[in-house]
Amino acid sequence: MKTMFTGLGSALLVAATAALTSSACGSDSSRVSAAAGAAAAGGERPSGAAGRAEEGEANAGQAGTLAEGGEGGAAGEAGVDPVDDALYALTTQIIGDQSQSYVILTPSLEGNRTLKIEDGVVEIAGRALGTGSEGGGALFVANDSDPAVTRYELMPSGRLEATSSVSFLSKGVTAFGEYGGQMQYISPEKAYWFDGPTAQIVIWNPSTMEVTGSMPLPGLAVAKLTLSFTAAPIRRGDKLYTFVAWRQGVSIIPRAAVVVVDSATDTATIAEDTRCGYVRDGVLADDGKLYVATEAFGAAAQFLDIRNPKPCLLRFDLESETFDREFEVELGSLFEGRAAGSLVVGPNNRAFLRVLDESSASAAALEGPRQLASSNSWGWARLSPGEQPEVEMLPAAGLGGGSVVTYELGNRKFAPRFVEANHTEFVELTAKGPAQGPGLTVPGLVFSAVKLR
Repeated sequence: MKTMFTGLGSALLVAATAALTSSACGSDSSRVSAAAGAAAAGGERPSGAAGRAEEGEANAGQAGTLAEGGEGGAAGEAGVDPVDDALYALTTQIIGDQSQSYVILTPSLEGNRTLKIEDGVVEIAGRALGTGSEGGGALFVANDSDPAVTRYELMPSGRLEATSSVSFLSKGVTAFGEYGGQMQYISPEKAYWFDGPTAQIVIWNPSTMEVTGSMPLPGLAVAKLTLSFTAAPIRRGDKLYTFVAWRQGVSIIPRAAVVVVDSATDTATIAEDTRCGYVRDGVLADDGKLYVATEAFGAAAQFLDIRNPKPCLLRFDLESETFDREFEVELGSLFEGRAAGSLVVGPNNRAFLRVLDESSASAAALEGPRQLASSNSWGWARLSPGEQPEVEMLPAAGLGGGSVVTYELGNRKFAPRFVEANHTEFVELTAKGPAQGPGLTVPGLVFSAVKLR
């Protein structure tokens, strides 16, 4: 089943000075707005870092420097001593009754170091994401209770300066929720925001800070269902592939979709399938096919309630832009019936899966699918996609949360490990799996990271 939607015309820019705390953190895409023609869905109170990513409570405000205490949001400078080589911007969330977010700059991601909140150069009230193009020298900050994105430019002195902002309110976007990967930078003059609540792709210009159009995806919005976009879209030439999942409360809907965006024409094609649910991860394999799989939340939901669809691996043909109806693999069949999900992509498109170690799951983790997906009860396995997929368990990689948000920083990939929901350990992914040894530790939950230079 395929449907095509074309981009709309230019949108009126609504200037704003509020910086936003964005997506990988806070608001839930179940809040389908009137623009999408669907009502909001409820859901369980999430626990763990992955739950915070999808459904955290917002306490948003304007962005400012640490010296300003996050008040007022006026443009200003803050930063670190100038350096000559790489510089990374990590946006971390300190979760609590009065959540705060901080942008921390660091010249290195090497392990056995611990950064401090005092290292933060920008403070944002609430839960924030900082996104941007690789080496672009600019950080775009947004939050989960405001329709604006603020641009911070890296000055020659090595400091960040807030220079301008743009509101997405003209497109019905009132907040930015879930994942930084929903913000895709196509060129210096074009970026896409995949918005779940309004079921659309907003087109905007990061250079002029203007909203320039949109690609509505009305077929994706369904009343009382949570619509969630992937945290890790895949690019191939001018094509961008993103994956869509739905749930109703804690129940999984047997529905999957791949949205194919042609960035040359700003058009989107939707292909759907109903064989399994919460298919929100994908990898481009050596055979030229796209393999998509159920995310850990879907695997956890089926583990706790067999009425949910079984986690599976599907294949998508890039030429016909359709699902292969002859290919379907239950993920449990690869692991002697154990729950598995979350297809994680490492260097050179090497694929991995998370596999539940039931004996390690605490009683609290078994209270709900979000708790279980977020618990440190999931091991690693290497996946070789193909007509007959093969897997290999990686016991040395240890256990961690099943839901994974990856960062691609330069020629390196990282899978953050959220520890006790209060700090983040950067774990580098290699072609053989997660690297061993201590990783860079950052206070709070880091859901977005950018290599500024």
